[in-house]
Amino acid sequence: EVEEGRTIACVCPPELTLHPGDPCVIEADRIQEFGKVAKVEEVTESAPDDKKAARVLRRATLQDHAKAKEDEIMAKIAMTSLAGKVEKHGLNMGVVRVRYSLDRSVLRVTFTADERVEYGALVQELSSELRTRIEMIQIGVRDEAGMIGGMGPCGRTLCCCTWLKHFESINVRMAKTQRVSLNPGAISGMCGRLKCC
Repeated sequence: EVEEGRTIACVCPPELTLHPGDPCVIEADRIQEFGKVAKVEEVTESAPDDKKAARVLRRATLQDHAKAKEDEIMAKIAMTSLAGKVEKHGLNMGVVRVRYSLDRSVLRVTFTADERVEYGALVQELSSELRTRIEMIQIGVRDEAGMIGGMGPCGRTLCCCTWLKHFESINVRMAKTQRVSLNPGAISGMCGRLKCC
């Protein structure tokens, strides 16, 4: 798991013993990422030798932890720069998260927008300023709520933060079937859409 909501399946060298929760460094598409082990699975049949598959490089060292902390600080600086450029170009988008890869070769910008956004000039300007590759990832408002987190009206952590990762189509007819009040305040979730539950 390289970040909340983003899990990558990796191949682990046989000499490296890992357990769920262990911090590690992985390589995916020739980009190094800092993450933690979400789940360990034994491969019973011989897996094909796929050189493109993500792989675990090592268990995270103290230097890797320090680099990850430094990347977080650099991402906050990049976020400030990005916010200014979004305003300058007059783009109608909400930046949810800015995150560097461990080797700082890629800056991933996760954003929401109601419609298609032409961000080519923004990416070019930001890329030349930060001297890194920029990846723009557009997500929906439900995904945004899952990334940000919060408490539901039931008093528990939002379902989209804990266990609900794939969103099914939901409509008002479902609320009618359950005889729930059709008051928009009662049937709307933190994201502003119909509650997933």
